[in-house]
Amino acid sequence: MKVYLDDDLEYRVTPEGYTRFTTGEELINYVDKYDPTIDTISFDNDLGEDILEGYDVVKYMILNDWRVSNVIVHSANIVARKNMESYILSANKAGVCNITLKRR
Repeated sequence: MKVYLDDDLEYRVTPEGYTRFTTGEELINYVDKYDPTIDTISFDNDLGEDILEGYDVVKYMILNDWRVSNVIVHSANIVARKNMESYILSANKAGVCNITLKRR
């Protein structure tokens, strides 16, 4: 399974072969219910007001041991992108996960 997390339905097209989720809550609920093996997740960060951001989902993903092989951070928010990438790299280094971070 390939996942695309992004709320921008107007300007960002879901890549072919990906399943789109528009909120972090929607993605978390799906993964918690079905426990899929995920080949790739592509993250946006800024998903709307008063809801989880992509960074929150990255933390949840690692703390809950999701079966994810690859992560792409496509967020235009440079600070958030760096934070998500750093969190994944730190978790890899600590042996908490083994996720390949792909640069967009």
